[in-house]
Order: sequence, then C-alpha cells, then structure tokens
Amino acid sequence: MKKVLVASLAFCLTASISANAQTVDLESNCNANDGQACFALGEAYYKGENQEKSYEKAFDYFEKGCEFSNPASCGYAGMMCANGQGTEVSHQRALLYYEKGCQLGDGESCFRWGNHYFNGTGVEKSEAKAVELYKKACDLGVGLACSNYGSALLTGLGISKDLAEAVIYLGKGCEMNIGQSCGRLGSMYAQGTEVEKSFPTAAKLFTKGCNLKDGESCLLIGFMYEGSDGVGKSASTAFDYFAKACEFNIGEACNLAGTYYERKLVPESTPQKALQYYLKGCNLNYGFACAYAGFSYMHGEAGEKSYEKALSYFEKGCELKNGFACGGIGDIYRDGEGVEKSDQKA
Repeated sequence: MKKVLVASLAFCLTASISANAQTVDLESNCNANDGQACFALGEAYYKGENQEKSYEKAFDYFEKGCEFSNPASCGYAGMMCANGQGTEVSHQRALLYYEKGCQLGDGESCFRWGNHYFNGTGVEKSEAKAVELYKKACDLGVGLACSNYGSALLTGLGISKDLAEAVIYLGKGCEMNIGQSCGRLGSMYAQGTEVEKSFPTAAKLFTKGCNLKDGESCLLIGFMYEGSDGVGKSASTAFDYFAKACEFNIGEACNLAGTYYERKLVPESTPQKALQYYLKGCNLNYGFACAYAGFSYMHGEAGEKSYEKALSYFEKGCELKNGFACGGIGDIYRDGEGVEKSDQKA
C-alpha cells in the first residue's frame, strides 16, 4: 500500500513538474513573438488546464497572440471583450479583434463578426454584411455559419433568394452536424422545393436534426409519424418526438403532447400529465396551450377547479391572438363563474 501511495505521489509530482516546464517554455516562446504559444497559454488559462483558471491572464495572452497575428487568439480576444471575460465589455474592441481574426483566416472570428452585424451590436445593423461574413465563415469550416448562410439564401434575407445554393449550404451545415440545417433541408425535401420530393429523405434529415437537439426537426418528424408520410403511422412514435421537441422548448410540440395525453392516445394518459404539457406550452407563448390549460382549470379536469386560474390562462392565450382562448374568457363572463357576470365582457 505504501509503495502504491509513493508511486502515485511521484507520478503527480512528475506531471506537475512537466506541466510547469511546458508553461515556462510557452511563456518564453510567447515573449519571443510566437503567436501560437501565446494562444496555447491563453487557452490553458481560459479552460483551467494545468493551472488555475484565470480569464484575466487568458485575455492578456490572447491579446498578445493577436498582436503576433495568431488568428484564433484574435477570435478569443474578441469574444472575451464582447462577454466581459477578463476585461471590460466593449463591443467596439470585440469588432476590431474579430475583423483582424477574420482577415487572418479564423472562421469563428468571421462568424461572430457577422453576428454583430446581424444583431446590430456595436455596429449599424446590416443583414447583407452579416450574410457576407457567414459565407466566409462557412468556407472556413464553421458549420453554424453554413446553416445561417443557407437559411439566408432560402428566405432572401440580406441576399437574393437562391434555392439551389440554399440546398448546397444547408447540406454543408447538416454534414457538420448543425441540427437546424438538417431540419430546413428536410423541409425542402418534404415539399419538393428545388429538389425532388422525397418523404424518406426528409424523414432521415428530420431525425438527424432532432438527434442534434433541433426542436423544429423533432416537431416535423413527429408530424410525419402522425400522418404516415413516408414513415408509417405511429401515435406512440409521434408522441415521443413531440415530447422531445417540447424538451427543446417548442411550444406547439408541448401542446400536441398534451393533447395526446388528454385524448388517451398513448399509455398511462392522465389529465394531470396533459395539463403539465399545456402549462409549459403556454409559458412558451403558444396560444392553444394557454387555452387548453384554461379549460382544464375551468372544468377541473386535472383535479383542481379554479376559475381564477382559468381566466388568467385564457387572457394570456387571447393576448397571443388565440380565438379559442378569447372564447374561454367569454364563457366565464357569460356564466358569471368566479367573476361578476357581464354580457358586455362576454
């Protein structure tokens, strides 16, 4: 036992000495204008690898690495300025770092620079400039940039609509495991937009997108199982995908999962489970979910009868322009349930 302990301590000591020596070598190289060494030190301090995490030291090394024309260092320095990590928040400084990093060939710098133009953060909003930078970032291997550029081509946002090119760039994004890209490309195959209509291909793309945590993809493959478009009708499978889409905060999917429980289309269905999905859907601002939650409370379907809660959910649903919810408000005032009866408000 003592031998094992001694050996373990010796190993830890050797590893510590080796890490310290590596840090000293990197510092020496960084001070000798080696931008990659500065980046390595910045990354180590940023992630807390082999030394205590320090955003301040990380930023100093990234800033130095950028001065020595290391592309990734500029990208990290820009991100830290934008987020206020290790330095004051400054979108103007972030833009300068992103610009230099992008010009040096760092795709992430181009992508983040594009996001600033898209959102108008620290710079005048320009969708055209953002899309231009997304294309450059995509060409440099940033998957999300490919997805954004493909989506812009699909909708004509900031660029002339080009569906054929949209297929190419959304395909690139999907190949780089961007779920949103898979979902949007899947929709093009489902509708036969610029590609030969193919439900099986759409289903594969939606399934991949869903597995990559894209909620819209989960919702769409759920619809396919609900209607048997190229995959075979299955209520239980449709429900599973709706429930998963709900986990990814798609309000419509939460509402659908709730209706499956309410209509007893899946095992172990209860009004209580239905209500939980309706409540989440309403919190995600899906009007129908608010309406169904309101009716559940109005009739006491899940065990709790409350006209006060019913009215609050109907009002929210009505604000979301859901006529079903507006009708619920009318029912409550017409019958005078929990409120003063009012034909005018009804």
